[in-house]
Amino acid sequence: MRRKAQPSLHRRAGIGLNRKHKGCRRSASQRRSRLSFESLERRELLAVTTFQFGASGYEGQQDTVIFSLQPDSNFGTEGHVSADQQDFNAVRQGLIKFDDIFGDQPGQIPYGATINSANLELYVQDSSNAAMQMSLYRMLTDWDESTATWNFFGGTTGGIGGVQASEGEATGLPPEAVLLDSKTTPNSSTAGKFDVSSSVEYWAAGAQNFGWLVESAATNGWDFRTNNSNQSDRPKLIIEWDMPASTADFQILNVDVSQAEGNSGTRVAKVDVARLGNISAPATINYTVTAGGSNPADAGDFVAVSTPTALNFAANDAFETIEVTINGDTELEGLETILVTLSGGDIVTGRDIATVSIADDDILINEVLANVSNASNEENREYIELVGTPGADLTGYYFVVFEGEEEENSGTGSGRADFVIDLSPYTFGTNGLLVFVPGDSGVSGYTWEYAPIADTASNIVELNALMAAGGKLEDSSQTYALIYSPTTAIAQDTDYDTVGFFEDTIAEALGTGVGLLDQLPADAQWIDSVGTVEGGSGDRDRVATPPSLGHPGIHVHQPTSVLAPVSTAVAADAISRRFGETLPNSIGVWFNGDISNGTPTGTTIPY
Repeated sequence: MRRKAQPSLHRRAGIGLNRKHKGCRRSASQRRSRLSFESLERRELLAVTTFQFGASGYEGQQDTVIFSLQPDSNFGTEGHVSADQQDFNAVRQGLIKFDDIFGDQPGQIPYGATINSANLELYVQDSSNAAMQMSLYRMLTDWDESTATWNFFGGTTGGIGGVQASEGEATGLPPEAVLLDSKTTPNSSTAGKFDVSSSVEYWAAGAQNFGWLVESAATNGWDFRTNNSNQSDRPKLIIEWDMPASTADFQILNVDVSQAEGNSGTRVAKVDVARLGNISAPATINYTVTAGGSNPADAGDFVAVSTPTALNFAANDAFETIEVTINGDTELEGLETILVTLSGGDIVTGRDIATVSIADDDILINEVLANVSNASNEENREYIELVGTPGADLTGYYFVVFEGEEEENSGTGSGRADFVIDLSPYTFGTNGLLVFVPGDSGVSGYTWEYAPIADTASNIVELNALMAAGGKLEDSSQTYALIYSPTTAIAQDTDYDTVGFFEDTIAEALGTGVGLLDQLPADAQWIDSVGTVEGGSGDRDRVATPPSLGHPGIHVHQPTSVLAPVSTAVAADAISRRFGETLPNSIGVWFNGDISNGTPTGTTIPY
């Protein structure tokens, strides 16, 4: 007979309560959570702990969905979570967490434990017909299933509704965990299993545990059961761990880090280090910061630490951060890499080096207007606006439109380069803009709404000749991307995706790697992108991504207004970076709707 656990503490006294973790409040559900072992397997110091709502007294698991079409509605009592990019032409994001799993109370895992594996099992109620990849992002903002809504995350306070990495509400790319559609047998529900070891390692080191954002990037995600479902169908977190050892080991938690460099001043990339085992006494591990990796950074682009330098841990402190200083500039360099290396102590094998990538934000997609087909006064409009360093040439850079509909070309459409502009012959204008416009609009003046700002300072190129080869900017499911490929050209009509196959009789996707651009040239770099998906219950649409991101990149929620008729809504035709934003690969910097024909009231154009 199992003993019922006592009410648990949020964390063991003194652990992780340094300046990085103070001031966080616990929800009511956290305060009333009760914990116990669901199962315990001992092999020397090895243990396996299972957390599931209602099992052996554990009541700390929460889940809900937030919905852009009903931004002030709470769905915390529903029996399933549906994370979907297009549901009634709106967006659903899932939220799930397991409170109070670490501490010194019965049934909790002690801080400083070694996490050997951690798996989140979800019972799939309705799987995807698109072999859809679902992604988990570690939440950085607390929430409660009884109050969370779309607008809870900034929609009514000047921020962007829903959970946004750009607003610090969740971690950004790459995701903490991914799972290609869990359905292994046609027309049957199975358990989807995410490897969430990365997140659990953070929590074992004392980082705040607010669970995960669950996000799809296609038009048909999959639904999973919640803590309101039958006991056997509820989410389950299974953690295999070792008791803290008598000595301390160190490990880097985030071995791949990306940081945009900026145009001036400095930015900081953060490499997180955990201490395992006995953490009762102060301890020190050394580190260096040097150029290295696949594209070693120039010496002037970061602050090197060539002499081993101490990273100090106070008593009962299991989590510290190495800050890497990045120097901003306006040179088009592509992505550059830095190595942060631990030394001078006991270090977990394979967790001694982090690669920091400096994201080149000196050329970005600024605005795109696709080939509008649903408004008579905007027929056949094509418009691309890029922003970057004034006067800089773009040798080796390509603007590429990747197909997002799997149905095209007999099921091999996704990942095909439908339209490619080799940007090498062009330069930015004196205001930092390079604008591609429809040829019938003229260069000196425009008779249609979408005109580039400060025409005379922009370098303007007509699209007529470029469109002659058959390329176009569709307003359906597409990914618009900037690719840096200095040695191998990106070729139009080439499929850069390893694609699975579809069986028409069951409309199921078979195979792996669907939607991942794993056939790009070896030295190609993904600089920036924004993707749109059109929607529809029978579509198998997705936005494309390179393997380096591990997730379909930026996506645009549409339509802009909830008043738009569902029957006529299509994917966003006009996609614009928010004024003042220059960060690549962040959903929060994009919105869909009409491209501005001038400076909005009270807004200063940054270029």
